[in-house]
Amino acid sequence: MTQTEILAFFPPNGEPFKFGAGEYAVPTLNWLTTTYWDFFKGRLWNDNLGTWATRWECRDFASLYRILAVECWALTRDQSITSDGLAVGEMWFIPNPAIPGAGHAQNPVITDQGLVIIEPQTGLPCPATLVRLQSRYMLRF
Repeated sequence: MTQTEILAFFPPNGEPFKFGAGEYAVPTLNWLTTTYWDFFKGRLWNDNLGTWATRWECRDFASLYRILAVECWALTRDQSITSDGLAVGEMWFIPNPAIPGAGHAQNPVITDQGLVIIEPQTGLPCPATLVRLQSRYMLRF
């Protein structure tokens, strides 16, 4: 998947996109919610970071989710795939427009089933609502 193809999933809002790769592999939703979730959860529990705390917030869960997805993919992926990135992003957004200073962080992922937003604190998909996508103030893949 190209950067342009990823951009097509997000409504423009004036915020710049940040890309770290030229071509992105598309994971399956099944891989994210089974193989990868077990890997991610294992790392969090080993480090005693399984719950939100002032020093370990949603942005930290989302950052680690993205980074460890790439690590897990590098360890388990089909070696015939030549993409230099994985279509797992990190997004900061305003979940409630009535409270503009209260942001949240989740992980947009382009999967075999399209755009899915993952809540990294639970591993579960969330709706990719227009409000969520348009209120983003940081997005990187």
